[in-house]
Amino acid sequence: MNRNYEIRSKFPLSGVVGAIFSFQLACLASTAVAQEDNQSQRSRAEAFESRLQHLWELDPELGVKWELDPSFYTDRPGGDVSDSPSNWHVFPEDVSLSLKAVRSLIRSADRLSLAERAEAQQEILRKLDAGIGNPQLELALLSALIAISDKSLAEEMWSQYGASPRMRVMVEEALIRWKSDAALETWRTRMDPGHTPLADLMLAIRGVEAVGDPSDREPLERIVSANECPDSIRVLAAQALGRIASQGLEPLANEILSSASPHCHLMAAYLLAQHRSRQAVDRLVDVLHSEHEPAQRLALKALAKAAPEQLEANFEFLSQHPDPEIRILAVEASGETTDNEQLWRVAGLMGDPHLQVRSTAREWLSHAFTGVASKPDIAEIIRTRLASDSTLAVEQAIFLSVHLEQSQFCHRFIDLQMHPEPRVFVTAAWALQQLVEDPEEIELVRQRAIALSESHFQGAKLTVDQGTQLAFLLEVLGKQGVDSAKPLLKRFIPKYCAPDVTRASAIWALGKLWENSENGGLASQLAQRMHDDNENYPEHDLVKFSCALALGRIQYPESQFELEKHEERPPYPIGLARQWALSRF
Repeated sequence: MNRNYEIRSKFPLSGVVGAIFSFQLACLASTAVAQEDNQSQRSRAEAFESRLQHLWELDPELGVKWELDPSFYTDRPGGDVSDSPSNWHVFPEDVSLSLKAVRSLIRSADRLSLAERAEAQQEILRKLDAGIGNPQLELALLSALIAISDKSLAEEMWSQYGASPRMRVMVEEALIRWKSDAALETWRTRMDPGHTPLADLMLAIRGVEAVGDPSDREPLERIVSANECPDSIRVLAAQALGRIASQGLEPLANEILSSASPHCHLMAAYLLAQHRSRQAVDRLVDVLHSEHEPAQRLALKALAKAAPEQLEANFEFLSQHPDPEIRILAVEASGETTDNEQLWRVAGLMGDPHLQVRSTAREWLSHAFTGVASKPDIAEIIRTRLASDSTLAVEQAIFLSVHLEQSQFCHRFIDLQMHPEPRVFVTAAWALQQLVEDPEEIELVRQRAIALSESHFQGAKLTVDQGTQLAFLLEVLGKQGVDSAKPLLKRFIPKYCAPDVTRASAIWALGKLWENSENGGLASQLAQRMHDDNENYPEHDLVKFSCALALGRIQYPESQFELEKHEERPPYPIGLARQWALSRF
């Protein structure tokens, strides 16, 4: 049976630590945030569902996240039983079976108790000390040991395996991640580009960056200034040096910026990352206006701490930058100002083509006004954006209205029910479900729900988007106790009469409107839907779930028997709904 829901479970995966180094500079500086795909103007109700929740998901709160996209269907909750922590200790002599046991241990590392973790550590150490003879299994066991260990085992691991050509790199990676100084003296002896292999030099620089101190400044400066070194090594050293030293690197940064290196701006930005001097700020502003995007990001982050006024002065330039991450950082670095001009500048990004940019702008505005009693500025921003020609800006304005509980825009949300774009009319319907309380506006919602329903039942079938829109509107009627909507809602009980999400919402609303009524006729209809397990065309789980909730609310005595005989049990959603409904009798 297909299951259209997701039961959330923590199932961590931890891969084997890699021992291969890339010397390409792209590994040292993050690439630009990927541009959001240019999607065609098609139905997007499934995307909305992942963030716009229906009331039957929230009332009652049973911890179920429904997915309406069949690609997310799953038959069973949780993970493979073969990955349970109880199997960690099985290391058969057969190498392939032993590798499988190691993978199981790595996957379940976060679920081991302290006692299990200690026992596993000792077992792995014993096997490694005894000698394995298979390099693949040896490295896999070491990877598992690292996955279940922490800094407390660093000294022992470095002492045991630091001299092994095959295992040393993996151990050093772990020490760097744990910020352990067990190998610090070894790393310091390698800080010589002329006599150290590049892979070992890179490890040493990263190790010094993690646990070094100001005494490591001189060797790092030599590496940064060494034109004969690959730029990848110099950039890595500049990053480490910028972490260790918070002042005094301005001359070196000037020297680097005047050099012919194509990565001079990146190195300068790393060097001055923690500097606060006027000279450092000036150099960071120069980097900000360079054409090296990774360097611009670093400069932007540094200026946000050292001279936030520079970001405000350069906001227009940053907000139009082709790199979306720069635009995101520009918003995030705007601080907690409620300056009217800055509010409008940030609001201008609510229609940005990149999802993360426009959502960051909206979240920044929301944060700026959360808890503020009077919101005239934000109200005007929302009003303007709701009237925008940009569907993206309208959508973000709707989200902002809901988060700040700006119910005065509900009439506009009702008007937007006729908008041509699904992302607007569906989101506006959800906003009405969240905010509308005015009786006149509720009546307008009822009329729109009737119009959509009549059109559907007369042959102009609802699209998926319209079905989702109508579902939210029907939930308003149940939430607000609109008794006159009962006949309309009952029309959605029969199988196949409408999109299942619409039917589920209608049935949820019926449960709210007939709460404690003991209506036997309605309860009988809903019980039939809940029990429909037709071999070829069973009733949709969404509908069964809502039927169980409604039966619990209606309280018809015989419904208790109908619920008790249903086979579903927790943690399946219908089982959770059944359990909740029975608790009300």
